[in-house]
Amino acid sequence: TATRHVNTSWCFACLRSGGLSGCQRCPASYHIACLPDSPSAAPAAAPFTCAPCRLSWQPRCGDIVWVKVGPFRWWPCEILLAQHAPENIQRLGRQLGTFPVRFFGTDEYYWVSLARLFPFKDGDLGESAAAAAGSAGTETAELMDKFNEGVALAQEAWRLRDRDRQDARRLLGELSAVPQPVSADFDQPQPAAPASQEPQLQQAEASASSLMAKCDCQRRGRHCGELDGCANRLAGIECHPAACGPGCLNQRLFRFGWLNGAV
Repeated sequence: TATRHVNTSWCFACLRSGGLSGCQRCPASYHIACLPDSPSAAPAAAPFTCAPCRLSWQPRCGDIVWVKVGPFRWWPCEILLAQHAPENIQRLGRQLGTFPVRFFGTDEYYWVSLARLFPFKDGDLGESAAAAAGSAGTETAELMDKFNEGVALAQEAWRLRDRDRQDARRLLGELSAVPQPVSADFDQPQPAAPASQEPQLQQAEASASSLMAKCDCQRRGRHCGELDGCANRLAGIECHPAACGPGCLNQRLFRFGWLNGAV
């Protein structure tokens, strides 16, 4: 069945057969001596869980994998979404934990589970493909041609998917990168005017004072009070100290005259 567990007949590390121990979750098989973290006193055929399964590796849609179905050899396939499988495959009885795969080089589809597949890798053209061919037995020339075509198509699909993953990681890195501060050229503070320019500044201040609004209170001997008829007061503006002098009564805001001094 699609969920029945099956292990490879060759070691994933050395590609040799005989005296293998199979992973309890996926088809991976190893010689105990080929496992980097295996105890030296472990029995030759002790069951174990491989490193990817210990890390909870799960196949995903679009992954390129090797699949074993029935008496046929391990075949390169692509994992599909259930709704992307042909209608006749969707009508087949589906077991829990299975998903459809497409066999490269053929028009065949089938439901499989994690117990009957392992990942396709870039170097599998000369490793797992050769091991799978060696475990297949006698096959027709037509089937061999389809297998070779399927391996070539799987290799191309794997490279395209790997390129897309790298592009996605690069784009994600660019989007999550902290933006660098943008440097801006600010105007440097201007130094104070030298002493030689002080007369010019005083002349400019005097010219500005001459343009300020002046009333005729001083000419009339008044002090810009409420009853003095001050033109500035009637216009709602204060007299400037440089224009009316210290005796002006229309400079409350400038002199904080609105404060009574009591706290």
